[in-house]
Amino acid sequence: RVVEKLLIHSYFEYDFLDPAMAKALGALEMAFKIRHRELTGKQGRIYLSELNDYLHNNGYFEGERKGLLDALRNQRNNFAHPEKSFGGGLGLMKVFSHCVNLVNEIYEDRNMRLMRANEKKAINENLQKLTKSGAIVKDGNNSYIIYEASIEFINNAQTEKKYWGYFKLIFSLNGEQDEEKKDVNSLFYFEAESCEIDNKGSVVKFVITDNTIIQFLPITKKDHELRFDKWKNEFYASREGLDYNSQMNFEIDRKLAKIMSDFHHRK
Repeated sequence: RVVEKLLIHSYFEYDFLDPAMAKALGALEMAFKIRHRELTGKQGRIYLSELNDYLHNNGYFEGERKGLLDALRNQRNNFAHPEKSFGGGLGLMKVFSHCVNLVNEIYEDRNMRLMRANEKKAINENLQKLTKSGAIVKDGNNSYIIYEASIEFINNAQTEKKYWGYFKLIFSLNGEQDEEKKDVNSLFYFEAESCEIDNKGSVVKFVITDNTIIQFLPITKKDHELRFDKWKNEFYASREGLDYNSQMNFEIDRKLAKIMSDFHHRK
């Protein structure tokens, strides 16, 4: 509540951002201490670095959080032992959502988290193997050549499991192609109810909510291979291509943050 009030006042007084951030990081540390006592029954002083290691190493966070935890601890140390005015400002606004998400994560079911992490890893290993040399995605009657696909989160905490993912397409394979026109380069999201991988790992299939099937397949035609290779060499050699890919990754992170927030606050 104090952090929220400080943030409201920071709309009028910019300097309120730093004390809000310091208070949020202090609240995060207190939450970690409470959870550590609940889990171990141990009382007494414990350092934030020890709390981070215990919770991270024992699977109480959603995925890899070591770098984030270290960064937040460093920020907390800057506030606790200041040598100069911090002046973090708007560039560090994500700290507040990180604090909320990390507290929520340490209270999720670890066994269910492990199951979804293992399934996500297995699916993505097959998707990455397919997209390494380009792949084809068939979405109903539409087909595209893509260069990246991933499952970002699996919600297995409710009766009906949900898979949330994306793919990045570059060429449409529907109808005649006009080589003078700029090729498609877009980000598509999907939410599925089930996933199936064939025995060879060469086809990954998802069933969408409306019973539409999305299939990820290897490229088999030589002209499609050549077209993909030409695009790949040009795309990754250009500043424009790398910047565009970074923008898409930022959008994916933003979407995932909203999905995770909804997941933690589910009824």
